Amino acid sequence: MREMLFVDDDSDVLDLLRMVCKFKGIKAVFANNPRRALEMLGDGGYCAVITDFQMIDMSGSELAQAAKELRPGLPVFCLTGSSAKCIGQRELFNGIFEKPTDIAAMLESINHHLDQLRA
Repeated sequence: MREMLFVDDDSDVLDLLRMVCKFKGIKAVFANNPRRALEMLGDGGYCAVITDFQMIDMSGSELAQAAKELRPGLPVFCLTGSSAKCIGQRELFNGIFEKPTDIAAMLESINHHLDQLRA
């Protein structure tokens, strides 16, 4: 399985995601800002992007749109503190998860979605 790219400007959230991914054996890389994530997307063969919605430099929807322009068909998921903010932009995301969330269950849901895309 290729790596997932997680994007969040909150280092505590990234640390928690990093721990759960390591425990679950999920290959993942982490970016603490969306601009860095876009640079990384140009360099790597990531299977999915999981992004926060509200970030300082760029919103999750802006990142999703730019990521899909760089890599058409790339699944992008949103992990947000308020799914209400995503209203009107849901079409940019393959799934939306609201914080706090069961990260292990979220990762299983994402993997299930990726398996369906591969089938």
